[in-house]
Parts: sequence; C-alpha cells; structure tokens
Amino acid sequence: MWWKDSFISRRNWILHHLPSLDVTLSEGMMLLMLDFMQEFSKEINLDTLSSALHLKKQETDQLLGSLVAKGYVSVATANKKVEFRMDGLYESVQRTPMIISSDLFDVFEQEFGRPLTRNEMEKLSEHSRTHSDQLIIYALREATIAKKVSMAYISRILSSWKAKNITVEQLESGDRHDTE
Repeated sequence: MWWKDSFISRRNWILHHLPSLDVTLSEGMMLLMLDFMQEFSKEINLDTLSSALHLKKQETDQLLGSLVAKGYVSVATANKKVEFRMDGLYESVQRTPMIISSDLFDVFEQEFGRPLTRNEMEKLSEHSRTHSDQLIIYALREATIAKKVSMAYISRILSSWKAKNITVEQLESGDRHDTE
C-alpha cells in the first residue's frame, strides 16, 4: 500500500485530492487531524479529536460516522486499542503508484552523495511520472555540471526543457536550441 511508505506525505495527498473527495470542509479537517495524530502516535478518541478540532463530542461523532459511512475511515481494535484506519480514503481515488526505478534512485543518491529526503523522493517520483528516466538523468548531469545539485534546480531544468520541447534525442545529438 503506497500510502504506508515512510516518504509519502499523506496530508499533502489529502489536500491535493480534497476537491475530488466527497467530503465537507469539516470532514476534510477531521481526515487531516486523524492523519496528524496517527503520525505522531497521539491517542485518538472522541475527547482528543473534539478538543483538537474545537467541536462538541456529538459533532465529532457525527463527522466520524459520516466518514465511516463513506468508506474513508474504518474503526478497528488492535492490541486493546481503538484504531482509525484511513485505507478506504487512499483507495477511493485512483492514483498512479509511486514508482522510482531503482537505477534512477541509485544515480540520484550517488550524485547527491547521501540518501534522498522524503521530499526529494516525492519530487523524483513526480518527475518519473511526467518525464523519461533518461531525461531526468540528463537534467541531473546538467545540474552537476553547473555545480547546483538540488532537486529544485533539476526541476527548473526539466520545466525549461518541457517548455522548449527539448527531447532526449535532441540532448543526445547536441541539437537543443537551448539559448539561455
């Protein structure tokens, strides 16, 4: 399940997909709070949720009931604790799985000289969905030559190439028409 990977920002995902989810603003806040409390291993119950969201217990209970009815949240018991699972939420929106080829990942970690951060992995995955691995590697090489090895700089290179319709074939042949 892609949403359980440590480098995934579930709250960013929720905020990004909020317009396509069938939730009210209050339900959206409840989802964000549940994710926050789970990430930081905070005790989750009606009292803590009500306090965090500045709602009455009855309102909190109704919001949870609505999210359960929509299939976004399920309530289960494990290890004598109540757990709120949000698997249904993440499964509800068709999403391209986070896939980064191991070769691309290894090249980036080697060039950066360190393990990639969660944000860098997310950005690399995003680039992998819209650009070929070879084009991304060329952007990394360009950043290395400029001595500006950062994901932000690589993103700018890829954006510039996309705007100018520069292809891998043009980069390989040296015919870029890139006059910056």
